[in-house]
Amino acid sequence: MTMDPNWPDIAEPDKPANHTRTVGMILLGLGVGLAAWVVTIIYQLIRGDNTREIVSNLIPLESITITIKASSEAIIVPDSLYYATGVFFCVLLLAICGGIAKVLIANGVKMMQPDVSGAMEKLRKDLMEKMTKRI
Repeated sequence: MTMDPNWPDIAEPDKPANHTRTVGMILLGLGVGLAAWVVTIIYQLIRGDNTREIVSNLIPLESITITIKASSEAIIVPDSLYYATGVFFCVLLLAICGGIAKVLIANGVKMMQPDVSGAMEKLRKDLMEKMTKRI
């Protein structure tokens, strides 16, 4: 019976499987990419470049004239209310995307952490050996 080379060794529980580092790198890359996208969209919203186009993807701003007829008078909802609502939804969705990016980055780093701690331990041992050889 042969063991799968990607299966972690039972004798070394801290040693991750070979694919764990790859999956961690993928998660980390996706998280950084998503975070960069969120930052660019927020920058565009703040700067004013294409803000109307971004908001109009969520709420159509073309035909907004809405009149609410009450018992004695008609109330007209202003266009700016729809625009403000659209910006609010943009910010809400970007906050959700930012949270997802944070989770992807955190989990990617956690999956790579055993490799980092192992590499740091090896570096420490190598430095200690070189220091003892000098003395």
